Amino acid sequence: SHDIQTVDLLKIDVEGAELLVLDGARGVIESHHPTILCEFNHLALEQLGGSSGELWNEWMSYKYCFFEYNHRARVLIRCKSAPQKGSPTYIGTVNPDRLARHLGARIV
Repeated sequence: SHDIQTVDLLKIDVEGAELLVLDGARGVIESHHPTILCEFNHLALEQLGGSSGELWNEWMSYKYCFFEYNHRARVLIRCKSAPQKGSPTYIGTVNPDRLARHLGARIV
């Protein structure tokens, strides 16, 4: 009804229900490849029967790269696996160079 043509950014902060969001948003993610802000809240995921590893593997099936972003240093730090503790928010993209240019950041 709003004639939305594309989705550029998807922010997911649903306290452990991220896997459910991914299931519901599969078509949007596969067709639009939006930049993703996604919290990996290890404890909340476990409380709903999931895990950070399961969420990570689901994202990897979409061919996304994930980064932690240090805005003060303007650095994107590549994440190589799911966090095992805490609840960091990662930035995911299928085009890291474009994201870095957009943020004026460098990838490390």
